[in-house]
Amino acid sequence: MKTSRIGVLLSVGVVFACAQATWGQAAGSQVTIGNAVGQIESLVIEAKALKLTGKGGGFFAYDATAKKDISFPDGTIKQSEGKTVFTCEKSGDLALAAEFSPKGPYVLVTGTLENRRRDERGIVLNYRLPISGPEAVFCNQLNGVVKVEDAEQEGNVFPIAAVVAGDTGLAMAIPPTSPLIFGMAADRTGLTTRFYLGLSPETKRFPNRASFAFIIYPVDPAWGFRSALRKYYSFFPEYYEVRTKRYGYLLFNVFGREEQDMDTYALDRIGLGGHAAEDFVRDAKHGLATTFALNVGCKELTRLPKTPKSREEAVEIYKSLCGSVAEEWVQGGPEPTACEIIDSSACGLSTGRPVVSPRFTGWGGSSISFTTNPDPDLFEGKRRNMGEVTLANIEGKFKDHPRLNGILIDSLGANWPATLNYRKDHFPYADYPLTFDPEGRVALHNTTSHYEFLAILREKLRARGALLSGNGIYPYPSRWTIEPEHYRGRNVMLGRFFLASLLDTASSEAGARSDQNRYEFVRAAMGNKLYILTNSEWTDPAATANWFNKCLVYGLFGQNVRHFKHEGGTIPYHPDGYARDREVILWFVRNARLLCNAGWQPETYAKASGEKILLERYGAGDTVYFALMSEHNAEQNCVLTVDLESLGFKAGHIPRDVVVEEIAQSLPVTAQPPNAISVQLKPFKTCILAVRKKA
Repeated sequence: MKTSRIGVLLSVGVVFACAQATWGQAAGSQVTIGNAVGQIESLVIEAKALKLTGKGGGFFAYDATAKKDISFPDGTIKQSEGKTVFTCEKSGDLALAAEFSPKGPYVLVTGTLENRRRDERGIVLNYRLPISGPEAVFCNQLNGVVKVEDAEQEGNVFPIAAVVAGDTGLAMAIPPTSPLIFGMAADRTGLTTRFYLGLSPETKRFPNRASFAFIIYPVDPAWGFRSALRKYYSFFPEYYEVRTKRYGYLLFNVFGREEQDMDTYALDRIGLGGHAAEDFVRDAKHGLATTFALNVGCKELTRLPKTPKSREEAVEIYKSLCGSVAEEWVQGGPEPTACEIIDSSACGLSTGRPVVSPRFTGWGGSSISFTTNPDPDLFEGKRRNMGEVTLANIEGKFKDHPRLNGILIDSLGANWPATLNYRKDHFPYADYPLTFDPEGRVALHNTTSHYEFLAILREKLRARGALLSGNGIYPYPSRWTIEPEHYRGRNVMLGRFFLASLLDTASSEAGARSDQNRYEFVRAAMGNKLYILTNSEWTDPAATANWFNKCLVYGLFGQNVRHFKHEGGTIPYHPDGYARDREVILWFVRNARLLCNAGWQPETYAKASGEKILLERYGAGDTVYFALMSEHNAEQNCVLTVDLESLGFKAGHIPRDVVVEEIAQSLPVTAQPPNAISVQLKPFKTCILAVRKKA
């Protein structure tokens, strides 16, 4: 047996060699690895032994282009500066290298997969952690777990997942700095982190290679995914810092005047038109962060004589309008035309045709919208592109308007980023690995290109002390794209978790049409950062009030906006609709700010009885808040049982040591010693239970 020792825990799958190796330290962290694929046989973290009862852990892969499994040979290990370096090569085919680095409460695994051939290949690279058991559950969403079965279950929304087997919980996650196309999966053999890696000789920054990263860490088995999420925030705090001065609404296209109840707003989306000077003064007076909005995922040809009837006709119109004109523009010349930007930046289908959408809009009339790659590095200054021109535009905005406080990037959802881009002349400028489609054809995902743009913009804005906002952060079933955007095909659920990590605030426009997935995803993806959910479906006052109550549970700032879908055209919300709802809005904002200022906590440390009860916790320390809402159609009694010890209430007795009151609806509560409270819940009326230590 080969034995080495390093200072802390190492990861699973370190080797593919048949020999067994054990690393550990006197402080009590130890891992034993054996088996030809590097399965962990024992694992101890912080003196606690973690049960690994599954089989078949380690690296394994599938060639999606050739449609066959890949068998790796045995690998080798060496120790280097506190890291364990693993290498494995299948001669003339693939080479895999990985480093396992201790990072305190987790293990960081970074690696590279290299194609030793010269062709393009789509490879599904997996790493499995062998944790299982007869009652094991897969945790990959905020609420609910799935029993682990023989058949694999995979999620593609959250790059964080845990498996809980008895009293053991282990998680794997992908850092926010590694925005790859991923899957998190589980079956009876264990928990798997999966990367959909496209290997191409055209990626000149990493030809024929793709890098990857993931982390492994223990979680509280009682809280599974929620425990994994809390720890993830603590591992990467710079991506979940709250940078807004306050929580509140977005003032949208209100020029040259004040709106009612200005103190309910936190942001302004300014127009920079004739009223800009007045608007900056107004925003400063009321403490609003003034932002300007742009869209980097689309470039349009507008005001056409007619709307094209098909995408094919749209492409022909583009060719006739632009022809060779786009090629004639040179860097440093006049302002780029739409033709020039489309020529350099439009994404391409597998057929070679640009990704286009003929449509009629209120701002452009008959138009052709081209999905664009916003990577500012495209062509490295030789051809102007969407991202580079937009960054220059933003710099100009700050120069002309030094009181500007931030930038809002629009349409980050299921439209422009939801595209596989097959343009090989874009591949050389990618900073992150490519992916591939259901046929195994390599492509650049436009969500990754949006990440590249946002990461650069984020750095520039932070240097100014400015905010980065984004609209279109939500989960969605990918079913409307021209070609499938994911290897798993149509209807796979996807999200914008990595984009959300870069943003200071985010929003989306589904409002009262939002499903449960959206509420849970955006809260989890944003941490405690400001999220605004705008709503144009406000004509039913009772339904609108119910919607505000649900937003309150999740600390999302529900905001009504003008209605676009009435026979008479647009119906402004102000002043009539606002007057109708003003009382509930002021109630909502007051309580939402209370909760968000206390801070959303993924682990509730409480359980609520009853049917269709929503429960979230806010705050820590001497005062915590529980937001509860019943979606049941009849009034019901709810008993909230609280884990006082986990909350830090060591005295641990209600009502002797702890005071509880309901502060949102002024409802009576009944203490049920030693650790429970009962309250009567009406349908869709959120109550807030304030739990405080006695002085």
